[in-house]
Amino acid sequence: MALQVNKLSALSISRARISGYYFAGAGLVLQVSRSGSRSWLFRCVVTGQRHEMCLGSLQTVDLASARKRARECRAALLDGQGPLEVRRAARTTHALTQAKLMTFGQCAAASRPTTAAGRTPSTRPNGRPR
Repeated sequence: MALQVNKLSALSISRARISGYYFAGAGLVLQVSRSGSRSWLFRCVVTGQRHEMCLGSLQTVDLASARKRARECRAALLDGQGPLEVRRAARTTHALTQAKLMTFGQCAAASRPTTAAGRTPSTRPNGRPR
């Protein structure tokens, strides 16, 4: 059985108002919630377990972008990686690079509470302000 890719059109997506799942093909799904919000999902099976990965809201991600992201997820599956693990690894590396950009002095200055005058409040040994 061939993999159907383009089941939904832009017109059918704009008319999707009833809550449920609308399958666009090849793992791409439009989810309409009870409140009416619509978001893109990518469904896949990794090591026998079904996974759903959110690709974004319909307001921010259009049909072409959702298809492109689903294609990237399918490519990750072909490489033997789960798309969720790829996303988590990318977030971790981004967080590490952002953490390395801040020096210790900058971290200390950001964590120190300041008053309106720009000075740190003095405290007594019991922790109460003077």
